[in-house]
Amino acid sequence: MNNKKYFLLPTDKGTVYIECIDIVRIEAISNYSKLHFTNGKTLVVAKVLHWFEDNLNTELFVRVHRSHLINIKHIRHFSLTLSSGITLIDNSLIVVPRRKRADIKKLLGASIAA
Repeated sequence: MNNKKYFLLPTDKGTVYIECIDIVRIEAISNYSKLHFTNGKTLVVAKVLHWFEDNLNTELFVRVHRSHLINIKHIRHFSLTLSSGITLIDNSLIVVPRRKRADIKKLLGASIAA
């Protein structure tokens, strides 16, 4: 388990210092990833989503979809019923696939209780 509070990310303009708490979600775009931050800015980097899964805090970030890794501290609302989805603080709606609903519900229930 990785519980770092920040990481250094190489970009085309140099290395960027990123605090994990500032990331709302990370979206996969082919062999790239798009980071969405709390201030509304985004950053596209040449890293696959799996790299972030391996290098970010597993208690803070969860992969809810094939193409989305979210920060559970930035969840505004979640509904894991028939039309399940998670709304984040940036008003993005992430649809949770049927096969992951039980795991996500268990994880989110545990994180809210903690």
